[in-house]
Amino acid sequence: MLALLGHNNLDPYKKAIKVGMLISFLGALLSSVLGYLLYKFGDYTKEAVQNHLYLGWSTTLVLGIMFFKLERICIEKRFSYFLLLGVILITTTAHFGGQLTHGEGYLDIPKTPETVQYKKADSIRLYEQVVSKIFDQKCVSCHNNAKKKGMLALDRPEHIIEGGEKGAAIAPFKPNKSRVINYAQLPLEDELHMPPEGKLQLSSEEIQLIAYWIEKGASYTNTEDLNSLPNEVRTSALAYLPDELPILKALTKKQIEQLEQQNFRVEFYAPKNGLVELKFMAIELDAKAVRQMSKIAEHIIHLDLDKVTIDESFWTNLHRFKYLKKLRISNSNVQNSAISKLLELDYLQSLNLTSTEINAEGIRPLLQKKNLEQIYLWNSAVPKSKQEELQKESSIHLDFGIFDGFTSPQQLKSPDLITENTFFSDKLKLEFYNPIKGNEIKYTLDGSQPDSSSVVYNEPIVIDQTTTLKAKSFKKGWIASEAIRVDLFKVGKKIENYVLKHQPAEPYNGVSKLFDFQEGSINFSDGHWLGFSGKNLEFTTKLDPKDHFKNVSISCMESSAAWILYPKSIRVMGKKVNSNSFEFISKLNYTPQKISTEVCKKSFTLEVDARQFQELKVIVENVQKLPKWHPSAGEDAWLFVDEVLFW
Repeated sequence: MLALLGHNNLDPYKKAIKVGMLISFLGALLSSVLGYLLYKFGDYTKEAVQNHLYLGWSTTLVLGIMFFKLERICIEKRFSYFLLLGVILITTTAHFGGQLTHGEGYLDIPKTPETVQYKKADSIRLYEQVVSKIFDQKCVSCHNNAKKKGMLALDRPEHIIEGGEKGAAIAPFKPNKSRVINYAQLPLEDELHMPPEGKLQLSSEEIQLIAYWIEKGASYTNTEDLNSLPNEVRTSALAYLPDELPILKALTKKQIEQLEQQNFRVEFYAPKNGLVELKFMAIELDAKAVRQMSKIAEHIIHLDLDKVTIDESFWTNLHRFKYLKKLRISNSNVQNSAISKLLELDYLQSLNLTSTEINAEGIRPLLQKKNLEQIYLWNSAVPKSKQEELQKESSIHLDFGIFDGFTSPQQLKSPDLITENTFFSDKLKLEFYNPIKGNEIKYTLDGSQPDSSSVVYNEPIVIDQTTTLKAKSFKKGWIASEAIRVDLFKVGKKIENYVLKHQPAEPYNGVSKLFDFQEGSINFSDGHWLGFSGKNLEFTTKLDPKDHFKNVSISCMESSAAWILYPKSIRVMGKKVNSNSFEFISKLNYTPQKISTEVCKKSFTLEVDARQFQELKVIVENVQKLPKWHPSAGEDAWLFVDEVLFW
């Protein structure tokens, strides 16, 4: 600050700057020495510490030069350069320090499990659903891939199998010869007792569960019949399965539309159930939106209010959210006074309070809450001095930014394509946003999956023909991202004259939208989609002998929560000159591979040889009725189409 104030003349501030530089240099020197001791003698792996260590010493060196050579630096007017270098080094050092304590990818929100098993189920995956959770809560803070006490990590199956400096910690089929059991049963004062004194201890039930898992062979994938488990083991294991959720009647089409109008995105939680996941897409949740949401409160199982200013009426209505399991109110205006309201949510398992003003006293009422498994508190107002104390008071996992196994390879996020338009008539330039240093985007233009040998993105890609782009992110030490797929169409004919058999339903009409080259979003109310309730999309169009195209593509949406499903089939038919009837050209049948609960889009493409025909008919067949797995089975299904392309 002093340097900025005196950027034209440092003389009035030189003495104060000198004192500040001395304090900074001594602080950096002490930190670097401690970092070196951690590097040499700590339980962290050297790979995890090296970058932070080297940058720390570099920072110390620069701060030392600035202190001892301050006069000369000021005379040569180089202080601002050194200051900038110092800021960059301190920031970078802090970043790697954050990776050391918080782990790479520590800003990522953990993925939601793909499947959920309830207490009335007849089987259980012992390691995945029970043992791994015990290890995570009681062992992994000291035994992970970055901090290996005794060179032992218990965060992943492959690390458990590797064992530690004394060999395997688990002997399959032999719990009495497994150190993980023997050490847990030693007296607390014994130096080999695990977890060590001061850490959250394993209960007798937890030891019994781990021992039973070992006795059965310590499998990481097998499923056990719940009814075959000994009574005590079964009772303890059931505590790790969530309570059974009710089967509710599905929301009506009108209710979903009303939620969409209030900026909520709606997704099904599971097939054959009316439970839904809601995400608020605006920045201010006002009383009107709260009233609309509260009408279907019992249907909401996951609620995402990240980066939202929440109206006070939300908290007074919170008791209505009877089956809410996951609540994300990170980066919101939530205050300590509202936290006690969460005690009314009996099913709540996961709570995200990241980047809020909630402090230690605010969170305390929740520490003994039944069923609550995890609270995310990174960058909250809970001071570091209170974090360990709070964790000792509760078996709930309090995540302050440190997650178990934090240096294990994390998966990169998929590439971000800046180019929005996917239709073009001449050429199209494709650009990716790639802000992560060392991240490589590799792509293909032939529809094949990108791998390490694929072309690296270094500059905008220019295409002049219909192409399927696939791209992945790669970075050393990270798991490659999921591939993105973008279908890019060079349009050969723009439809201007056509006859539509069935008019779309209000308010999803406006037939010209089918041929305007304007792609719709995943919000079916964005004004770019045509909607047909229980009816097909069918139209005819005249052809010109000069028209040249080989394919017809139909862009459709699926949102099962909103009763919108992909088409059952697509047919293209043609009428020849002097003919009164249409004859078959091409057909595509669509059968979903799995039940989808997400909102997504897809283009369906058919090869078409239309050279002999003067008129085409395109029929996009609606599934007509919602299938048996749908909570509203038997009701009219919706077909949504935003673009028809001839290319």
